[in-house]
Amino acid sequence: MHSENKYNSLLNDDIKTDIVYSCYYGYLKDLKLLMENNIIDVNTAMYQVNEEGFQIDDEGFLKWSSTNPLLTIACLRSHTDIIEFLLNQPNIDVNIRDTFNETPLMLASERGYTAVVRLLLTHPNIDIYKPNERKSYRIAPNWTFNPNFPTAPTALTYAWDKDNNKVIEELLFHKST
Repeated sequence: MHSENKYNSLLNDDIKTDIVYSCYYGYLKDLKLLMENNIIDVNTAMYQVNEEGFQIDDEGFLKWSSTNPLLTIACLRSHTDIIEFLLNQPNIDVNIRDTFNETPLMLASERGYTAVVRLLLTHPNIDIYKPNERKSYRIAPNWTFNPNFPTAPTALTYAWDKDNNKVIEELLFHKST
């Protein structure tokens, strides 16, 4: 099924697993094909199941992917074509959180993925001040926080913490528009 066929031996017939692999490895053509005929919630983490319908618990990729929504997977891998496709899905939650309470924008900001941040900022529902209430920063500047959560980091805090100045510029420019 996959464009380059090098990962076929890892896959089974489970459509959700194929969708995750397509996001992870950047197979946009395959992702479009898989999603056009299958009604799935793009905001749900995908995972592989066994014959009885129970999630397969392994220590590798599938365990990791089962805790991450598709948009998060694509952002972590910096697949801008996949991100753009997902952002155009009618019910996409651009501020969705993973199990660590981090949004795709937070993760891209922390990693310095300026192109990904720029793309996420095009979505009308993006919230650059969405806080991660599970973490606490006390040394970051006040302008990086949501005023309602003065120690919970935002995408700006994540970028500031890693000295990702280009990302900070993108976020602040977006805030001013």
